[in-house]
Amino acid sequence: MNHVLRLVGPVVLVAISVTAACQCQPPRSDDAGHLLDAHQPDLDRADAETVDASTDVGIVFDAGGRDFRSSDAIRDAGVGETSPQSDANRDAGGRDTSEQSDARQDATDQDIFAHADAGRPRDTGTLPDTAGHDAAVEVNTYVVTTTSGAVGDRHSGPMPAGDPGSDTYIDPFNGNATFIPGCTNRFAGTLHGSLVASVLVGFEEMPDHYYGIPVSSTDFVWYVALGQNARNSTLIMVVIPVLVATDGQPAGRYGRPLRISCRVLQVGTGDLQVCVSWATDSDVDLHLVEPSGEEIYYGHRRAASGGLLDLDANSGCSFENPRIDIENITYQNTSPPGGHYFLRVDYWTACNVMGTTDFTVTINVRGTPAVFPASFVRADADYGGPGSGRTVAEFEF
Repeated sequence: MNHVLRLVGPVVLVAISVTAACQCQPPRSDDAGHLLDAHQPDLDRADAETVDASTDVGIVFDAGGRDFRSSDAIRDAGVGETSPQSDANRDAGGRDTSEQSDARQDATDQDIFAHADAGRPRDTGTLPDTAGHDAAVEVNTYVVTTTSGAVGDRHSGPMPAGDPGSDTYIDPFNGNATFIPGCTNRFAGTLHGSLVASVLVGFEEMPDHYYGIPVSSTDFVWYVALGQNARNSTLIMVVIPVLVATDGQPAGRYGRPLRISCRVLQVGTGDLQVCVSWATDSDVDLHLVEPSGEEIYYGHRRAASGGLLDLDANSGCSFENPRIDIENITYQNTSPPGGHYFLRVDYWTACNVMGTTDFTVTINVRGTPAVFPASFVRADADYGGPGSGRTVAEFEF
């Protein structure tokens, strides 16, 4: 089959100043009107295990990290027409989702925490068997990219040790240290000390290679995507500044290494997998509309086709410990329906987050990921249900 991805987003919003101290939420309900319990954030999730990555930003890569930017498989939003359904106020069937606004207008007068014990209906299925991963994707592969989507320079062999006594270091650090196979996480850091030319990124458990990414300011961002066959249960990510060579100072000097403890949750992958990752105390929801119009989201987690939302995080501001901040839709051990798909991301509520929530969407087609970064601000929260969310991508399977 041909797999065509047409990028409708991503849209990066400018942060605005918000003075509200608290945002209260209505109870979440499924498409049958059943109240969803804020303390039951996920369906059929296995115990945490750690994984390996395969990353990229706004580009498409194969399992070896080759850049598919020149491929017709993905087109920028400025190329070709945009479907009317890409309007954020319409669902896949073209219906105006503004009719939901009546149900939401009194949302700020309700408190989700008052309904914490409501009893969320659970799907009785089991987590799909991860043995069905695409054999073309190597176990424990990963790719590191920059905000521009450029793949980092891949180096063979173990990473340099860095200099624990250096006055050049990274602080603070922010990012989602929980991975799932086939998904991409965003990380950000701030450099202090001497001038830095680049940063090295790798994992202690995978000493055969690492990546280098250039930096042009003290604040920098990198993305790490794990391959669908990642099997580690824990990982240590190592990030090392590389100092600029100056007069009287030799090249090859390193800053203080930053070590980040990571874990990996084993989830379903399959021929089609979509996921979203973020790193704030907010409720972000993933919506996938199948060619038939059936929508997979927190209120309708299992489609007739076998598509399944098997990971739902931060439901109604109920945060897992340790944190997850990832949602995943999988077609593990089933064939996705052929046709046109809409992928949306909805900011159900900002909870107590006053600033920006950066999120990263990955569409994985038979082990080949396409990655789309974007952001929400507090004003985007809408307590959305079916048909809600911003269209991030449309694609054919």
